[in-house]
Formats: sequence, C-alpha cells, structure tokens
Amino acid sequence: MASGIKDKVVILGMGCSRFGERWDVGSDQLMLEAFREWLIDAGIERHQIGAVVGLLMSVLMIFAIAWRALDEERFLHKNLPSYAEYCQRVRYRLVPFVW
Repeated sequence: MASGIKDKVVILGMGCSRFGERWDVGSDQLMLEAFREWLIDAGIERHQIGAVVGLLMSVLMIFAIAWRALDEERFLHKNLPSYAEYCQRVRYRLVPFVW
C-alpha cells in the first residue's frame, strides 16, 4: 500500500541553466538550456517526448485562447454599452452551439 509522496512521484532527471547574471539571454533561452540538460540527465532522446510536449502545448493554448476570449468579453461588456444587447441577440459568439 502506497504511503507518502515517494510512491506517487517520479523524478526522471534534473536540469538547470548556467548560473550568474545573464542579461543577454531571455527567459526562453534559459528554459531551453534547462530542458536540454534535463534530457541528458534523464537519459532520453528528445523525440521520445514529442507527443507529450505537443499535447501539453495544445492544452495550454486552448486555455490561453479561452482566457483571452473571456477577458475580451469582460472588456466589451464594460466599455461598449450596446454589447449586452448584442449578446442577447447572438447567443453563440465563438463556437456554434457551445460558446
């Protein structure tokens, strides 16, 4: 019987970017460095995780688009007086029969 976190978590590897003041490098480059180091430490090839990364990115993009759409709805309701009337006339504004 599992008890505690040791039976629920797997750490495949560890990676970090080079330490120090690195004002010439953006956050995306720092993450890429850490990712590459993680791959080496985990002993796996990049192509072995492609599907998982693609799936994760797709899910993140769906949430990002939904958040942006909701934020835009709030903005329009607040700043466009006739938008409430429009919403009553047009029930589905993004995805037919869903949203």
